[in-house]
Amino acid sequence: MRSMTGFAETEISGNGFSVSLRIKSVNGRYLDCQFRLPDSFAGLEPALLTALKQAVFRGRVTVWMELRIDDPKKAGAHINTAVLNAYAKEFETIRNQFPMLSFSIPLTALFNRDANLLVQKPDKTFQDTVKSTVLTAFEKLLLKFNEGRQKEGDFLQKDFEKRLSGLTESLTDIETNREGFLERQLETFRARLEKILPREQQDESRIMQEAGLLADKLDITEELVRFRAHLASFRDVFTETGAVGKKLDFILQEMNREVNTIGSKSRDEQISRKVVLMKTELEKIREQVQNIE
Repeated sequence: MRSMTGFAETEISGNGFSVSLRIKSVNGRYLDCQFRLPDSFAGLEPALLTALKQAVFRGRVTVWMELRIDDPKKAGAHINTAVLNAYAKEFETIRNQFPMLSFSIPLTALFNRDANLLVQKPDKTFQDTVKSTVLTAFEKLLLKFNEGRQKEGDFLQKDFEKRLSGLTESLTDIETNREGFLERQLETFRARLEKILPREQQDESRIMQEAGLLADKLDITEELVRFRAHLASFRDVFTETGAVGKKLDFILQEMNREVNTIGSKSRDEQISRKVVLMKTELEKIREQVQNIE
């Protein structure tokens, strides 16, 4: 069980270059990946995505790659002298045609994306070396990334165990308080009835019939049994691998449904208090489950 949130980074150096890789994830219902790669290495995205999908199953994940090249020749960066020469001839023509004008053109005004003066065509062998290095480093980065998320998941599991133990204790208290509940309800019903009708005039068979209906209406045995089963299922998921967050969330929904039913049937102040405590704990668990992959 791993957390959906995490961060990891690494830096590797090669022959004439260094690469910085970073990965960050936040909560998300599905796997949503974004890559921030240098333009000349955008072709790496499919391979990085394949590796990512084998290690991460849910969350919004962003990957950054920064490349620093020590040798400009390997980067294939050079000035397009043919285009620069054409610009120079145009400016010279303007000076000749309009001698009354005095002006100069700073080179910085020419070096923009649209001017096409800067050309970058990296050496293919160099590119292949960088790509191979990045893919190997990315595999190791994912391991480091998942180790951090696993530690966070282990921390959350300990918190879950503590809260599940509290829920189990509350459930036991409810079962204890429930003992003799129906008998107490019957006596209460008789006492109220006696205020209206003397005991000798009461129809005992009708009273028992009403008591049976009341017992069926207020019985929470099934809810208690199902809640215990959900507690066991929740703990079983801890041992599973892969994405378990959605499964835990579904179990929590079922647990909330049972607790709400217990609360509506209880008619007992002590049990009602326990129900409120249980719902509070379930809400805290639900908040944490949103962080589980």
